[in-house]
Amino acid sequence: MLKRVILIAISMVLVISLAGCGGNSVADDENNLTIEVFNNTEEIIISWAAFFGPDLDEWGEDLLGDQVIAPGDTLKFVLPQGEYSLVLFTYELYVVKSVSNITEDTYIEVGGEGKVPVLVENNADKDIAIFFISPSVNNDWGEDLIGGLDVIPAEFGRRFLFIDPVPDTPVNTGNGNKEEKLNNNGDEEGAEEGESKAEEREIPEGPYYDIYYIYADGEEVVQFDVLIDGKRTLTISE
Repeated sequence: MLKRVILIAISMVLVISLAGCGGNSVADDENNLTIEVFNNTEEIIISWAAFFGPDLDEWGEDLLGDQVIAPGDTLKFVLPQGEYSLVLFTYELYVVKSVSNITEDTYIEVGGEGKVPVLVENNADKDIAIFFISPSVNNDWGEDLIGGLDVIPAEFGRRFLFIDPVPDTPVNTGNGNKEEKLNNNGDEEGAEEGESKAEEREIPEGPYYDIYYIYADGEEVVQFDVLIDGKRTLTISE
C-alpha cells in the first residue's frame, strides 16, 4: 500500500542520510539544521515522519519516503534553518513521538532502554491532553508522557507511550505518594512537599499500573491497579 503524502508547493532542500554514512557538505552548511532520530525500541518500526516548518500552513510531506527507521537504527534529517515540529508514526499511523519548536540540531530518542511500549486507544469523545502511567508498586507518577506538545485525539486516536517496566521491588522516590500528587493536580513541586509515603498494597501478579489522565476540557480520571494485557493495549472509553 502506497503511503499517503500531503503535497505542498514549497521549495526547500532536504537531505536524508543514514547515521554512520560519510560526511555530507549540505549537512555541514551553517544554513541547515540536523534532526537525528534514534529508534531505541525492540519491535516498533517508524514508517512516517511528518513535519511542520517555515512558510507552511499545514503539515508537509512524509520525510521518510520509501525508507523506515527500524529498531536500533538512526536516521538524520537535514533541513534549512527555521523552526520545525516533527511527528513520527508507525505504518498504521500510530504516533510514537512528537517534538515541537525545533530550532537547532536536535537528537530524538524513541522509546528507551527497558521501556515498555503501550498503545493507548482513546475511544472517548474528547481529546486527552495529559497522561501519567506508572507501575502500581511505585510511589510516584513520573512524567507526563504526552509532554504538553499535542494530544491523544478523541474517537479512535492512537498513540504509543513508553512506560517503565514493573520493578521486582517497590520503588520509593521520597517525593510523596500518588494520592498527594493527585491532590496537587500532578504538580511536581507541590507534591514534593508531601512527607508521607504510599501505603503498601498487595498487588496480584500483573503487570499492574496506576493511570492518571486529564482531558483537554480539564476533566481528570484516575485508575489504580489496571492490568496491562499481553497485547499491551490500553483502551480509554467514557
